[in-house]
Amino acid sequence: MAPINISSGLVHPTPQDLKALLISSDTIIEKWNALTAEARNEFICFVMSSTDDDVRGRRIRKVAKRLLGNKRDPGLFWRGCPHRLNKSAK
Repeated sequence: MAPINISSGLVHPTPQDLKALLISSDTIIEKWNALTAEARNEFICFVMSSTDDDVRGRRIRKVAKRLLGNKRDPGLFWRGCPHRLNKSAK
């Protein structure tokens, strides 16, 4: 089996629990890798910014739902990654 390429974000590497979700579906990994590095970074920071394991799990599931719904960001209530290089983008 060939290794699966999982693209990371601009600032953040992709965490292992998010990688597990991404490789669980060919459709999800294709949509993930089609995102820009900045868009992937927003999803990664959205997951990483949670301090509670239950919330982090919900956020990871939300990433799958948003990707499968052809959404390119974590959603309306996400204010954006505070580590983003270009903070004026949102």
